[in-house]
Amino acid sequence: MPVIADPSTVPLTPVVTILLGADGSVSVNGEVLPADGDPRVAGLAEVRIKAAFLGRPVRVIAKEPDGSAWALIVDVDGAVTPLAEPHPRPEAEIPAPAPAPAAAPAPVPAPARPPAQPAADWDAPLPAEHAARWDRIRAAEQRGDLRSAAALVAELVGVLTQSHGPDHPLTLNAQLTEAYFALLGRDHVRAALLYAHTARRMAAAGAPHEAVQKAARNAYASWKEVADPSAALEVGRHVLAMWHEAAGEDRRPIAWTERRLRAISARIGDGDAARTP
Repeated sequence: MPVIADPSTVPLTPVVTILLGADGSVSVNGEVLPADGDPRVAGLAEVRIKAAFLGRPVRVIAKEPDGSAWALIVDVDGAVTPLAEPHPRPEAEIPAPAPAPAAAPAPVPAPARPPAQPAADWDAPLPAEHAARWDRIRAAEQRGDLRSAAALVAELVGVLTQSHGPDHPLTLNAQLTEAYFALLGRDHVRAALLYAHTARRMAAAGAPHEAVQKAARNAYASWKEVADPSAALEVGRHVLAMWHEAAGEDRRPIAWTERRLRAISARIGDGDAARTP
């Protein structure tokens, strides 16, 4: 797989942290991943999903059990580019807009924590301060510029993640919109990964069961459109992991997914179809 020829073209944020434990555990941005196989592979696979969400490479710091740290760039296709130097400080990328960060702390003290109760409203409209951005998204969609619309939604997801957190209903609903644009653009791999990851986060965050099921069904439907067998096998494992967390009392989707994974595996000779990421 190719590596990044010019690392300076990769935005300075976000920087994802992979922490490898001496006991074989691995966490990504503080979230411990299931112990299954090589922890380094599991960590990089999780970062690849984050890159898929953004539609671009992301910067990574991989910390070994002995304390050593490695600066990496992980692309959407999983290609890893090791860097000889640490990642530049984000301040170097935005020296002038010091006022912009000052605007962020204002909402954080009040809205970030107290509105954790209103956050239970999964049907809440987008706050008025994001109306202009949403209008640009709609305008891009209406003129058929799905790439620009998707990029604007990804930007909105980043803004909402910073202001409300990754598991806030506003953030997760925006991620569903991002998956929707990936589906419209017939990027079925990205759509399936986005829907699957978001469904898992929604289930963990206590979203209404029907909303979780809708996202999960969209992930499954998007996965079925992935034509390349190798890609379908890899994406299907994420869909299977999703169903284990989002299926609820109806476990039939797990059986359907496992059956389809076995069929794909038989086509390409992979005997470990039902392994989840």
